[in-house]
Amino acid sequence: MAECIIKFEAYLVRHGESMGNIGHGGRDDVSFTDKEDPVLSPDGLRQAQLLGKRFEALPLDFVFSSGLRRTLSTANEVVKAQPENGAKEIEIIPELSETGVPEEYFGFTLAEFKQTYPVLLAKGMDSKRLIVTSKGTDDFWNLERAQKIWQYLHNRFNSGEKIMLTAHGNFNTSLFLSALKIPPQTGFDVSFSNTGVTKFIFYQKGTGRYGDDVVVSYLNDTSHLYSEFPKVML
Repeated sequence: MAECIIKFEAYLVRHGESMGNIGHGGRDDVSFTDKEDPVLSPDGLRQAQLLGKRFEALPLDFVFSSGLRRTLSTANEVVKAQPENGAKEIEIIPELSETGVPEEYFGFTLAEFKQTYPVLLAKGMDSKRLIVTSKGTDDFWNLERAQKIWQYLHNRFNSGEKIMLTAHGNFNTSLFLSALKIPPQTGFDVSFSNTGVTKFIFYQKGTGRYGDDVVVSYLNDTSHLYSEFPKVML
């Protein structure tokens, strides 16, 4: 049997529970910024901390995030818990933004985020805005966006690197389908829980165990939450 040659491993993660996920606690005085770019809820922050603990013994080479607050807060808990030889910065890929971000929302600047997070714009990116506004739930447009991200990663990584992509429930579906080359509108969908982890292994072309280029090791795993959030496993 030929040797399996790993290009890179990618851990696709959804952010922790946000205030948007819980309807802003029933408040009706939510600002435009908080509506379009909600922060983590108290439970969401704890979920992110448990996610960080899950990865505290696994050195990640790079941690990526969208330019929205709920993903950056989640990614930040991961880098804070990384071992000495793990990633200490968060690289923002604007294209990781959630679907449906309106054109009139401009988001935060890198300088503003640097006051709170160890962030930089991902290598090779040239974008004044840290978010990508969306054409809603246009499946084909979102799949094209996801394909650009995977192409960027394939061009950048080729030595077995371990990376994390911290993104969003809806857009993670596009990333999942794109990675496996599954066309949209096939009647197949995937559910992503808050801080659920999906692991991809990308191989040098044709060198997977059965000639595969990509394997999903596990999908939407939330076992790190079970001790404190047992209902997520039901």
